[in-house]
Amino acid sequence: MRWLAALAAVALTGCFDSVVGGECRPGWVAEGSACRPAADAGDDAPGPPTDAPACGAGATWCGACVDLVSDPDHCGACGAVCGSGLCSSGACVGAAAGHVVLIGHDYRRYHGAAARLLGNAAALSGALDVRVALAAAPAADPATTAAVSQALTAGLAATGRTWRAVPMGDALPRDRVVDVLVLLPRTTPAMDAFAAGAAAQAALAEFLAAGGTVIGLDGPGGTTVELMRGAGLLDATAGAPATGHPIDVVAPGDALAVGVASPYLGELGTTTFAGVAPGVAVAMDGAGVVAMHVARP
Repeated sequence: MRWLAALAAVALTGCFDSVVGGECRPGWVAEGSACRPAADAGDDAPGPPTDAPACGAGATWCGACVDLVSDPDHCGACGAVCGSGLCSSGACVGAAAGHVVLIGHDYRRYHGAAARLLGNAAALSGALDVRVALAAAPAADPATTAAVSQALTAGLAATGRTWRAVPMGDALPRDRVVDVLVLLPRTTPAMDAFAAGAAAQAALAEFLAAGGTVIGLDGPGGTTVELMRGAGLLDATAGAPATGHPIDVVAPGDALAVGVASPYLGELGTTTFAGVAPGVAVAMDGAGVVAMHVARP
């Protein structure tokens, strides 16, 4: 399905067509078990490889002749790998866990511990080269986006991973996949943020059901938490600022906490959240929750 209409309500300028599936050559899109030229590719669309050998009936060339119906490394399209190792009827078998993370840092300033927290969140996708869509609010501060990008690079590097941005201005056809959606810090009115989240609830639920990870970032006075609450991702509300407070890791066994120093300093732009369900908190300032993680099987 096209997610453009729903996610546009979150002030995104693109859409997700699918979060699973393989990749075609540049200028081509997947259609069923084959790649075809993109409708808007024009004369720039590269032709199919001229040296690709002919495959037998029911097989497709993906560097070798494979059966897209059952091959777990090319399930439904070339390069679509099933984490379960099982492919049936061109679709991966086995549910992938989706993840919802909310972090009370806007990353205007950060040290290694906060960066590692963000990197761990992105690494929940399981990918080594994580494909990330950065979703900004209207009139977002470019400096904040740049700071989050830098923190994401540092945090993922600590886990041995890299990342690449998927432009939200693209319409993300089937030859692209999104591993992680990062909701950048926003300060739009709380009612507007909640309504935007409610409008995108079905699209975000589908993304999570397909194994995607949604990371919300917030700071003092921010409303990302309201967007996530409106979308039904978390039942949490804004808490008190925690800038300058020591932050304790309270769930060291959680994947979000791996390698995160405890305690660590809540730098400028740190906030807490209230009303968090038991077992969801990963880091706290002693009174409020600064980071939380929910797995969606």
